[in-house]
Formats: sequence, C-alpha cells, structure tokens
Amino acid sequence: RRVLFRSRRAELILKTRTRETMKKTVILLALCFLAVSCLNRKSDKPTTDTTQAADSGTAEKDTLPTESELEGYPIDYHSVKVIETVYVTDRRGVDARQEPDENAKSLLHYNYGDRLEVIDTAADFYGIRSLVARKWQDERSWIEGSRWEKVFVKKSAAGGLSEIKLIPDDLNVVSCLDENNNESSKILDRYLDVELIDKETFDSLANNRVDYFVADTATFRKVDGVITLKAEEKEVRLVDRPIVGDGGNEFSYLGQYEILNQYVIYIQGNEWWGYDFYDKTTGEASLPGWDFDGFPYLSPNRKYIICISGNPYDPESNAELYGITDGGKIERIMTATYMNWMPVDAGHADMFWASDGCFYLKVIHTQLFYEKNPDCQYLRIKLLGV
Repeated sequence: RRVLFRSRRAELILKTRTRETMKKTVILLALCFLAVSCLNRKSDKPTTDTTQAADSGTAEKDTLPTESELEGYPIDYHSVKVIETVYVTDRRGVDARQEPDENAKSLLHYNYGDRLEVIDTAADFYGIRSLVARKWQDERSWIEGSRWEKVFVKKSAAGGLSEIKLIPDDLNVVSCLDENNNESSKILDRYLDVELIDKETFDSLANNRVDYFVADTATFRKVDGVITLKAEEKEVRLVDRPIVGDGGNEFSYLGQYEILNQYVIYIQGNEWWGYDFYDKTTGEASLPGWDFDGFPYLSPNRKYIICISGNPYDPESNAELYGITDGGKIERIMTATYMNWMPVDAGHADMFWASDGCFYLKVIHTQLFYEKNPDCQYLRIKLLGV
C-alpha cells in the first residue's frame, strides 16, 4: 500500500509539474515568436501604426514587446548560413557584444581557442552565431531562457586554427595534485618540469629512445572472451563481462616488461579504462586497489614509471609518476592534472623515454581536442628531485 501511495503521489506531482512546465514553455515560445517577428531585422524607425498607437496612448500593454525582448538580434539556427570559422586568438579571451561596438553590452565571454561560427562581417567585427541567455518579463514574473542570436566579436581578437598554440607559461599549470585534490590551478614546480621543444629535436631523440616493453600480443590470445595468463605459481583467467551501464569490462593482453617480471593488461569498461600489471611469478595483480590511467612507460634507469593520458570528457591531461623500490614494489609518487595540453593519442611511438633520462611526447592545446587534424607540438618532461 505504501508503495502504491508513493507511486500515485509521485504521478500527481509529476502531472502538476508537467502542467507548470508546459505553461512556462508556451509563454516562452510566444515571447520568442514575438521577439523574432519584431526583431529579426531591427529598424531604427518604428512603423507608422506602432508610432501612432504609442503616441495616442491607446495601445494595449501587451501589444508591444518589453524592453528586454527588444535587445539583440535573434536568428534561426538552421536557416542562417555559417560563412567562416575562426578562433579566439587573444589569450585574454574576448567578450561577445550585443552591437558591433566595443562599448556595447557584453553578453558572454569567449576563452582563448574557442571556436566561433561567423555568419556576418562588419568593418571591425565578426557577427557570430551564439546561444545567449536571456530574461523575459510577463505580467507576473521574469522568465529565464536562451535563444540563438547574432553577437559581435572584434576581428582583431580572432584568427585561424594554426594560431592556437601552447606557450611556455601554459605548460606547468595544473588544476590538482594527489596530495590536495581541492587545490586550485597553480604552477607545478616540483616532481616534473614540462618544456616545449621543436619537431627536429623530438625526431632525433626518438632514435635514442629506451624501451623495455615487449609487445608480444600473440603470446596470450583471447578465446571465447577469456585470456589465460601463465604465471609460475598459477594460471590467471581474465574473463570479459558484457559492458552494460556501469558494469562489465573487457581485457586485452598488450605485452610484458620482462625486466620487471610483469605482464601488461589493458582493461576497458563503459567510459573508463586502465592498465594493470600481473606478476609473472605469482599471477597476482601488482597494483591492488588502482590501475594506471595511461600506458606505463619505464624509465631508462628502471626506477620510475610515468603515465600520461588525456581525458576526452573534460579535455585535460592526467600525469602519474611512480617509483620502483629495490625490491620491485611499485609506489605512487604523485598524480597531477594539466589544464592546457593533451597528448596526441596516435600510438606507442608518440611517447618515449630517451637516453638522456627525459620523457618526450606529442601534444595539442586542449582547446584543439575536438578539431580535425590540428597541428601538434612537442614536449620534454624532466624529473625534479626524485
């Protein structure tokens, strides 16, 4: 009975809320229609009928749009034509204005690297297709909503995709460290130092890479969703489970670090992934309680492991640094989230340790993550005081 009562009560509440939502939606649509019909083309001179009605004082209150509805340039998203795509190249970002005037009302702020869809041009401004938050007022209350509008951005603050580049000041800015997850963005001045290098330096050092990983993927093949690892003390069965919702996972055998006596396994679920070690002697997972976020790269002196991975859901990079004790135990030193750059995920060849003891990788600015074929840059990561 309690279940039935809660169900009916929930149904009643849902119906009530639905009616209220529909009422607000109808009001909002009516106001939007009125705004579009009146403002799709602004006129400096009102129509004769409107002028006469306003002058005579006989116009009804609800026959004229409110002042807030008169603002801006509403557009139809689907019918307006995008004539060009540009990007914010001013590193301070730029405000989108309501009129092609630097002193006009600011509607929103674009950040460095943001992609802008140009639908119109003026002498010094681009007309940009943008979703703008607005407020409308009816007889009783304010209504909040958003609509597509033409807004204006200074041409001097925008440019081509190739102008979006990392600079030295971008590289060591992190949003959090594992020792203080509530820490705001700051410059990471310990553990790791990141610097830009040119393509020629990257390519030359790639010939001096130090790589202990053996990619013998055919050693353990998956059969009917099962990978069987052979360790000295036992066999380990890694069984795939259907990936449904938050449950399930799939395993892949990638290879091994013979020098560490470890198999390397890739694990994937629904919107998550990780890498794990399995000991070749005991058959046990070597990282109880966690996985590597990115592929584990073993340093030339065999004392450190570094993992660099990109987060596609909130473009940024995760960096992990681990130490290896004399007894072969793996201990986490730090993890950090870099805000401005992401690794180019084009395979094992694009990250490596070199014989100089530094780690190298190809990257892009985080703002370019969703762009096709952006120009990459090259980084060197040095270990500091570890």
